[in-house]
Amino acid sequence: MLPFAAFAASKSSKDLRHDLLDGYDPLVPPTAGADVLVNLRVFKVVGVSAASSHMLLKVWFRQSWTDPRLVWSPGDYDNVTSAYFRAASRYDGASNNRGVNEIWLPDIRPYNLGEGFEDTLQPSDVLVNHTGGAFWSRPGVMDVLCKFDGLARFPFDHKLTCPIDVGGWMLDGQRQRVGLLDGGYEGDFVEDDVDSSATLVEASAGSSFTEWDLLSLSAVVRNLTYVCCGDDPWPVVLYEVTIRRNA
Repeated sequence: MLPFAAFAASKSSKDLRHDLLDGYDPLVPPTAGADVLVNLRVFKVVGVSAASSHMLLKVWFRQSWTDPRLVWSPGDYDNVTSAYFRAASRYDGASNNRGVNEIWLPDIRPYNLGEGFEDTLQPSDVLVNHTGGAFWSRPGVMDVLCKFDGLARFPFDHKLTCPIDVGGWMLDGQRQRVGLLDGGYEGDFVEDDVDSSATLVEASAGSSFTEWDLLSLSAVVRNLTYVCCGDDPWPVVLYEVTIRRNA
């Protein structure tokens, strides 16, 4: 049997979720638009195919935003300060068989993917705090179609650079602004002049020799415009990944 305090907290969390979701439409963005911050955490270069211009990265893809509809007073719910909400997005609800998402999710994805996020990122719930701040982190593999810089010099130059463009697909900058979370990226980097062929690059268990090293990663936000959409801005995070093949 649960202690009374634990039972009360459990009931309060259930009541909280019920109250917040009552009348909530997950297809409607926050009224004033959303400021969505993104962060790409790269753990490992899984593989590269220069011939087909593919690069596989083991990543965490993280997003944070604020939804005023999800604000509550902890004192009304036995001091519950956070809650989880199902995030089977409108894109991956069918594939992970978890039903539809319970809250609004950012319309953000890399543009130059070889395979969609719905097939390569694991499903994960969204953590929301009482101020309406939401945090969504998904682990998995990013399959990127690259226009490699350095390919003309390959294999004499073992370094390749691949751009990754991340932004909204349906929502422009008026309804969804995009920024960088903690600088926009993290990674297990190897110094350019260090031979890591016998070095464990990734800290997690099960890793050993890696054929490719992550040398650098950068991120910058640009507002783009498109012929289809007049002067409406489309904010895009422009990532640039530089890797090196081990000897």
